[in-house]
Amino acid sequence: MRIVQVSCSFLPNKIGGTEIYVYNLSKEMLSIGHKIYIVYIDSFFKKNAPLVITEEYVFEEIPVFVIKKNIYGQRTKDLYTCFSSKIYFLFKDYLKRIKPDIVHFHHLSSTDILSMMKATKELSIPLVLTYHTPQMSCGNAYMLYLKKLPCDGHLDYKKCLICILVSYGFPYVMVYLWANIPVFFSKGLSRIVSFFNLKGKLFTGLQLPYLNRERIERTKEALKLFDYFVVLCNWSLELLLKNGVSREKITLSRQGIERVILTTKKQKDDTLKLVYIGRIHHTKGIDILIRAFRQIPKDYRIKLYIYGELQDSSEEKYLKRLRKLASDAKRIEFKRKIDYKERFNILSQFDLLIIPSRWLETGPLVLLEAWSVGTPVIASQRGGLSELIREEKGGILYEPENFMQLRDIIIRIYKNPPLLERLKRTVPEFRTTKDVLNDMLNLYNKLLCQKKK
Repeated sequence: MRIVQVSCSFLPNKIGGTEIYVYNLSKEMLSIGHKIYIVYIDSFFKKNAPLVITEEYVFEEIPVFVIKKNIYGQRTKDLYTCFSSKIYFLFKDYLKRIKPDIVHFHHLSSTDILSMMKATKELSIPLVLTYHTPQMSCGNAYMLYLKKLPCDGHLDYKKCLICILVSYGFPYVMVYLWANIPVFFSKGLSRIVSFFNLKGKLFTGLQLPYLNRERIERTKEALKLFDYFVVLCNWSLELLLKNGVSREKITLSRQGIERVILTTKKQKDDTLKLVYIGRIHHTKGIDILIRAFRQIPKDYRIKLYIYGELQDSSEEKYLKRLRKLASDAKRIEFKRKIDYKERFNILSQFDLLIIPSRWLETGPLVLLEAWSVGTPVIASQRGGLSELIREEKGGILYEPENFMQLRDIIIRIYKNPPLLERLKRTVPEFRTTKDVLNDMLNLYNKLLCQKKK
């Protein structure tokens, strides 16, 4: 088979859960003779430059095609409503050149990705979507209503608009009134704001009733175009059902990882070593972890190491906040970004992995990576984490945002070494990338058989 996988980014430029998932799946498919191609959209900012350029490279025998979009002069509404004819035709020409049997999307947006989907559909190539993160459908990315309560993910115009505007910092009463104005009024304001290219939170807020409606309608349109969906956990499955996707078009295929052979051994000492590995992003809750750690008595031999991945300027700002929060805590160390293949050996050197996520995780992969090297996990009781971790079976869950409870769990493990050993012994069995490969091949073959009919 010839398979195009559309990712949000790819190695070596960015290392996140989706990129690693796509990489692992691609390598498994290559190993049994399938042809794999990776495509993703990137951006650049340059005056007097083309609107779109392309780049091609090869990463570990995988051809990668990058569509780079010039965001110089981009208006707010372009993030919500802009159909890109240039991306449409570029991707269509690429598909004609590659001639894939399947196009598998691991990313979703109501603008550029929708343009690529329409190009694929016009060529009668089956489309698959794997739902990786809340950002795929949630206008706030969190899937937390008003940043507090887990949301069911149902795309509802007023509910979503209120949630987004509150996250922008607008008062709830004003937001409620603004969410009930006629949409055509906001549409008129959006035209004025776009014409003068006015920037800022206030001007974005004025346009949001119209832009939010457009985002929801385009997301629903995108969901109707896919032939099949892959979900990584149960909450994602329920989300798709609530948004009108037929259960017959959804398959649950939990994440898997490669089997690894460690090249280093853990150095034994009497210090309890904790680690966080992942993106430096507010949704990941690293500030909660630091607050918990700061409450641990200073004479306890416990250290925290934070390995972070920065992807944009907002994450750089968040990192500065974290460093300031940890400035008087000498037992906290901020470490460099790590290569994906280092992760297993690094994880094996620690006693506990901490996953303090605010948002609803669909995995995450780092949980399985830790288990694969015998490292237990403390995690927030959110999304896929609560589906995978059973109490004191390779991990312990705590109430999201409750940094005092997180602190108490860390102290309990520190004072009770047999508990840590029991957590290590009870790490559960986990799926491998070969399991994921078999699921995907079965799905692809099913779609190709349906196409022949």
